[in-house]
Amino acid sequence: MSVTTTRNRSPTATVSPASLAGTIHPSEEDLQGFFKSAPTKYTIPAKREYTVVYADQDKIGATLTIGEEMLRAEYNRQLVTSRAQQRYDDLTDHSRNDVAVKDAVDQAIKETN
Repeated sequence: MSVTTTRNRSPTATVSPASLAGTIHPSEEDLQGFFKSAPTKYTIPAKREYTVVYADQDKIGATLTIGEEMLRAEYNRQLVTSRAQQRYDDLTDHSRNDVAVKDAVDQAIKETN
């Protein structure tokens, strides 16, 4: 350890880590307290991995063969109408009769809930 005094300043001590090695013995509680005093210093940020896939729609489409029956089945599977919508269509005959829209909506909701 060396002590230096500069003009108009307090004395400064310089201590090398090697001179202190073996003289400091913190307890487990001391270490835990130090760690808990600034947890952000010791936190590893989350990492994410991802894979980017580039697809050429024209090339993929050229290799697919979907028959009419398969296409129609998938269309019908995704064409899900709610019971209220179906009842509204029945009441209004798809807007071909003179039932007021508000009345048809109210009745369809009332009957299907």
